[in-house]
Parts: sequence; C-alpha cells; structure tokens
Amino acid sequence: KSAALHLPKEKHLNIALAIGSSEPRKQWGTENFIRLVELLTNTLRPNIVLVGGDEDAEMAVNICEHFENPRWIKQLINHPILEAAAVTKFCQVCIGNDTGILNVAAAAGTHAFGIFCGSRPLNPDPLIIPIEAGETKKGCFQNTITPKMIVEQLIAAGFTK
Repeated sequence: KSAALHLPKEKHLNIALAIGSSEPRKQWGTENFIRLVELLTNTLRPNIVLVGGDEDAEMAVNICEHFENPRWIKQLINHPILEAAAVTKFCQVCIGNDTGILNVAAAAGTHAFGIFCGSRPLNPDPLIIPIEAGETKKGCFQNTITPKMIVEQLIAAGFTK
C-alpha cells in the first residue's frame, strides 16, 4: 500500500526507469534517459518513476529538472530494496540498465526491458526483453542503443496510449 504513494496519481501507464548501474560500462547515461523520457512522453504519455541508489541522485535530479520537475515524474532514490521492488511491481513496465532492480522487477511480474549497453545477457531470461548494443569503432556501446529502439520494443510488446 505504501508503495502506491510513490506513484503519480494520474491514471496512465506507469513506467519505472532503473537508472542505476553497478559499473560505469553498464550505465546508459543521463542524456540517453532524458531522450527516452522525451520520446515516451510523446508516444505513450506515461507516468515515470526513477529508481536508483544514492549514487543516482544527481542523475534523477537532472532528469527531473530537464522537464521542469513535472508531477508525472517521481523519484525513488536510495530507498530500501524491498520498497523499490514493491514500487516496480505496481508499474506495468520497468526499463533499465543491466542491474539488480531490473531483475527484481521482472521477478515481481513487471514487464522488464533491459538496456545491455556494456554487457551481454549472461543467461537469457524469458522475463526480461534484452535491448542490446552494437559495437562501435572505439568500443563504446552506450550510444548504440537509442530511445527509439526501446520504444519500438514497448510498442511491439503491446504497450500503447
């Protein structure tokens, strides 16, 4: 019940964005998440919940400030893992870096879309739709996954306005 307090009140699709990462190479980055939120807003008009640890607080603030702190974006930063898990369970979708909360969301029954920009899925998981990067000349993967690729996967999975 308390998890629902972290969700925006509007009756829309609720999407959790797992913005944290355990390693820099697995971090998709602030600008990519901003571009994703812009595209999601234009196509699906969802509520967004930013989920991460203490080290992700600055990223969450930057994302919110980019959109002038709208009420349809909530921050769930540095909360206990069980609380974060409960919030992701109330969301219909979780999109995130290759990180623990993405796996927790999938295990809780939330449709999970994994951004694998610095790693490959070790064991394919039927509960997580992987979005994988293609290698560039410099070996930098972060920008080979685009927001458009993610939204196309969401629409292919049946998520619409």
